[in-house]
Amino acid sequence: MCRSTAGAGYTVCFPCGQHRQAAQGLLADAVAPIAYAIKRTQHAHSLAVYKATPPSAQAKRSLSSLAVMFIAFHWECLTGAAGGPFTHLVTVPSTRSRPGPHPLESMVAERVGLPALRPIANPAHPAEDRGFRTDRFCCPAPFRRGAGSC
Repeated sequence: MCRSTAGAGYTVCFPCGQHRQAAQGLLADAVAPIAYAIKRTQHAHSLAVYKATPPSAQAKRSLSSLAVMFIAFHWECLTGAAGGPFTHLVTVPSTRSRPGPHPLESMVAERVGLPALRPIANPAHPAEDRGFRTDRFCCPAPFRRGAGSC
């Protein structure tokens, strides 16, 4: 779901249009952007360093609080858009093979009390590839739909 600037006469930006065409109906039903950051602001810095090596503890605390407050204030809207209650939290893993769970898992999933799914980045696609791929990530076996595998 595009949250960018689309040209006159277009409903989505060019990259989102390409993804929509390639996805053939497999895009998310609802997207809720929590925040964006303006360059050279404290929030932009926090988004850059919360998952750095070593991570910034202060940035993690700030972003965790922001995410939990957003979820608390918008829970009804989020579950309504999703069509029912949430059962799991999913974070998109790094395509650059960062080890371990995504930092958002500890920052958010543990605080909202939902189990986390850990999708796997498909090594068949280069990390810098930003094209839509139906097999870019796959969920662990018990949650996987279809015959695809990573």
